Amino acid sequence: MQDVHETRGSPQASLRALIERVQWMRRLALSATVLSAVMITLSYLLLIWPIFQPHDLSNSRVQQFLLSEEFRARTAPLFAQMQRYNASPEGSPVERPDEFYAGSGSMSGLVVVVHYLVVARGQGAADHVRASYVPDIDVRLDPRYLIFYLALMAGAVVLLHFILRPASKPQRQFEQRLLERSYADPAPAVDDASTPGGDLAQLFNLLQNFHAFVRQIGKRHATRTAMTFVDEYDVQDALHALLKLHYLHVRAEEYTPSYAGNSSRMDFRLDDNEVAIEVKMTRDGLRDREIVDQLVIDAARYSQHPGVKRLVCLIYDPAGLLDNPAVLKKDLESDRLGLRVNVVIAPQHA
Repeated sequence: MQDVHETRGSPQASLRALIERVQWMRRLALSATVLSAVMITLSYLLLIWPIFQPHDLSNSRVQQFLLSEEFRARTAPLFAQMQRYNASPEGSPVERPDEFYAGSGSMSGLVVVVHYLVVARGQGAADHVRASYVPDIDVRLDPRYLIFYLALMAGAVVLLHFILRPASKPQRQFEQRLLERSYADPAPAVDDASTPGGDLAQLFNLLQNFHAFVRQIGKRHATRTAMTFVDEYDVQDALHALLKLHYLHVRAEEYTPSYAGNSSRMDFRLDDNEVAIEVKMTRDGLRDREIVDQLVIDAARYSQHPGVKRLVCLIYDPAGLLDNPAVLKKDLESDRLGLRVNVVIAPQHA
């Protein structure tokens, strides 16, 4: 028998695996890009943290600069000249030093600049100091580090743009349809040898994809009225038309033998396959327990029909009213009174 679902190694299975791998790679790339951007930002903030500290002698990066050999080598002659000036008497040829700047160059993302201003103390100073240096300290971002960081962030933004850029609408719809078909409940096994009429895989495929059919015919051109499905009769009418496409002999509304003093009509019977089809559509008052009770009685009735060897139940649940579809399916599928029962629930809700 040919299974309606893809087999391992088939083109459909390979395409599904490719779509899933691409989606997984997109999620991985998105996570890696965001994580990298966050880590780079945190690292940069830790690197330039002293810029948020007071710009004075208590700043850790300023202290590092003032204790460096570079700073001492550069400022020692100027401080010595200031000492000679203060030690010389008024009118001496020793000139008062000028103000100057001492810059650190790059210090791990920051630049420390100390502007030494010369402040005259006057002749009345108690310590006889004529002038002194007063530091004006500034801590700045190193432009090279900042540009490098901004370039990395711009690259991350561009990468995120390509990762998050949605695929075209036809591509998204194709992938969604393929994955929906791939993850639908597998068609119940059909034994060709024991089932008159041969392969019934197309029947299960039709029932499993019934909701996709309903959604599609609900999309009409222009302002044409769409077909709506409000009860089981609507489902039966649509399913009857679909069955006619695949099976030559489809009987509808056929009476079943009496059971417990009552008889009823089966929804459909496929003569060549000896299969009865029963349709249920969930609603308030017809959920798990009620459906099980009704289908158990139906199975007992159909088991007495000479032309029925299998009962296939379509439970159409568009609103997701079933509480536990898996348990319902397990409770119903069995060989009841010599009758094989298969249940298809459509659509599948997560």
